Amino acid sequence: MIITVAQRVLKRASESPLKLQGAQLTIQRYIPQSASNISQVPPPTPQPPDPRRVVVDNIDPGATREYLTLFFQNEKRSGFGEVDKVYIDHGRGRAVVVFKEAEGKASGLFNYGAVSPP
Repeated sequence: MIITVAQRVLKRASESPLKLQGAQLTIQRYIPQSASNISQVPPPTPQPPDPRRVVVDNIDPGATREYLTLFFQNEKRSGFGEVDKVYIDHGRGRAVVVFKEAEGKASGLFNYGAVSPP
């Protein structure tokens, strides 16, 4: 059975809290929203979770894309895999992290450590 990078991040976060700049992060699956019309019959088919993306809540207002990228791909810290993109919504304290590969690295389950700002 193949375990996706999103599953690895979720598993690690459930076993040991992920902390960034002193704040405990909340990690969720990223489920794409289908463009739908409310009056549409039948209702749209639910979309499966994206295996390359996770939603990260409770990020620090000063967190940058670069910092979140380093946090999730740093081999000595979390090592989940190479990050492709990071989308940040500072107003909601939320980010979406997109990994380059759906499968990521197995080391991400074992190398987690908190990261402090430089």
